[in-house]
Amino acid sequence: IRAMPENEKPPAVWVDIYSMSINTFSRQYYISDLELSNESEWNKIIMVLFMNYTYILKCSDGSLYTGWTNDLEKRIRAHNEGKGAKYTKSRRPVSLAYHETFQTKEEAMRREWEIKQMTRQQKLDMIRADGEHSACGWDSVC
Repeated sequence: IRAMPENEKPPAVWVDIYSMSINTFSRQYYISDLELSNESEWNKIIMVLFMNYTYILKCSDGSLYTGWTNDLEKRIRAHNEGKGAKYTKSRRPVSLAYHETFQTKEEAMRREWEIKQMTRQQKLDMIRADGEHSACGWDSVC
């Protein structure tokens, strides 16, 4: 990525990316509103666009499901529409209990495997320690 000279017309791809918005957990970001004056700012945008997630879902029966994805909102929606994993299909609705973000698919998949090796209690302790999803009623369920 290079800085665009002021007198140069940006290519169409630039315009498309520049006017694009990013929706993340009820927050919407417009790239055109961000300060993109240097390479580190662009790296932040690229990271948002190409993030990978490891997540834990709370199923309606109280069980936990762990997976990975590159589009967390879309994946949770798929689980709730019965188009996600076979395991969650009969345990809907599901809600997000925990997630971690990674730059690569391999990192997210590795973390998924690590979490799947944990006991239920270890997963619950990790969820509680995170605190981000405390509104999900975990203290009263677990």
